This record gives sequence, structure tokens and C-alpha cells, in this order.
Amino acid sequence: MSIWGSSLVKAVYKTTAPTGADIGYPISQNWMDKTNDKSYQLVDITAGVATWKELGVTEVAGGTWVDRGTSTLSGNVLDASAGPGLYVLAAETGTTDQLDQVTGLAVGECIRVSPDTGDTITVADGANMNLRGINFSLADVKSVMELQCTATGVVKEIIR
Repeated sequence: MSIWGSSLVKAVYKTTAPTGADIGYPISQNWMDKTNDKSYQLVDITAGVATWKELGVTEVAGGTWVDRGTSTLSGNVLDASAGPGLYVLAAETGTTDQLDQVTGLAVGECIRVSPDTGDTITVADGANMNLRGINFSLADVKSVMELQCTATGVVKEIIR
């Protein structure tokens, strides 16, 4: 699901990227391309042509998704100072942990988080993690959540 404003919008999961012909969706619809590990949002439909914006492309750093490898959580915090990209989260001890905060990002930068093989990471709503009151468990390697930095040390959910 994706969060925009105060409502939950289910993402569309497909094996390809959307095209201009994909017009049967409301504005702000999110589309997950599972084959290429990319997400998009419908931003406009004009004259029967849809415009989809790729999410996760950071305009602050001017780059695209980079595999940041496995990061072990420390005190329920992910240090994302390596910048935007895909972070595989490993539990600090054992196989379960909780993510309460992401540090090291500039405002506007996005990351994707996924659990390490065999780990379960609960992404917890709170002052530094705006999930609109709904915690989310990343329970297998196919579970992915995209987060965007809105203020120093504060992120909001873009899509899950």
C-alpha cells in the first residue's frame, strides 16, 4: 500500500513498467514493476495519455537506486548516510528487530528497505517514521518499503 494525504491507496503490482496507455487508474495511483524493482506514480492523464513518474529517483543527488548492501540495525536505527538506494536490513541480534528511525538522508531523498534473508523487521510508526499509525513487518526478501526523508531524521512512507 501507499500513503498519500490521509488515505491508503493500494499499489498495483505488475511485471512491467506502466505506459501512456495505462489510463484506468486514479491520479496518485502507485505501480510496482516487480521485474525491474521500480515504482511509479500516476501524475496526469491528458487527452487519453497517462503520465507516470518513477519514484525513488532522487532529484537532490541526481542519481538512481543503488544497491547499498546489508546494513545491521543499531538501536532500532538505520544509518543511510551512504545515500539513496536499496538497503537490506539485518537484525542487530537474532532474527527479529524493529526500525524506528532512518538517519543520514537529505530532505527529499528516498530509500527502499527490505529484510535480510531469514530476518523479520518491523517498521514502526512514530515521531521519526510517518506510517500514518500503521506498523509494517518486512518478513521476507520480497517485502519492500520505500521511504522519503521529510526532515532531518524523519521519513514518511511512499509505498509498501
